[in-house]
Amino acid sequence: MNNGFSLVNHVGITVSNLEKSIEFYETLTGKKISNKDEIGGKRMAQTQGLDDTLIRYGNLHLDNINMDILVTDGA
Repeated sequence: MNNGFSLVNHVGITVSNLEKSIEFYETLTGKKISNKDEIGGKRMAQTQGLDDTLIRYGNLHLDNINMDILVTDGA
């Protein structure tokens, strides 16, 4: 019987300061952020139903998991 996860591919971590958190996770893992981007405005409204929200994020790819480090601005 499986009562939990057997494999995790992707996780999102919400933070209060994106730049400091990127520095922390890069130091912790020894890996560099693969890209930084943001989603908001019309794109956010279409995909998430959130009109006044901006999400800024960095992607960190580890050997066994992909992490999104996220900060949200707005409603």
